[in-house]
Amino acid sequence: MRVPGHALSNPYAFGTLLYDLEADPGHQHLLVDDELELRMATLLTDLLRASGAPREQYIRLGLPESDPVTEAHLLARTQSLRAEASTAPPPRPIRCRRPCRIPARRWAAVDV
Repeated sequence: MRVPGHALSNPYAFGTLLYDLEADPGHQHLLVDDELELRMATLLTDLLRASGAPREQYIRLGLPESDPVTEAHLLARTQSLRAEASTAPPPRPIRCRRPCRIPARRWAAVDV
């Protein structure tokens, strides 16, 4: 079944994340372990195949629809910097020394 949907944020901003839920329930220490990621990706792919997941799901996850999962499908190591950067606090807002007022006609032209 396909239904329209959207996310409130961009999940791709975080990259592929792998945590030990028993030893690290607060998700404080990102795991970068190729052997473990290969095992998890293989288990996930097996479940996707058993449940008849649509082709789009494999594409979204970057996993093979029918071939075996290989090291070429692993992402945690290459995306670890992106994942770590996503935990940084957001930048502080700019503070004006005097009230910041942008005329309405200029504000409408500002790209966000």
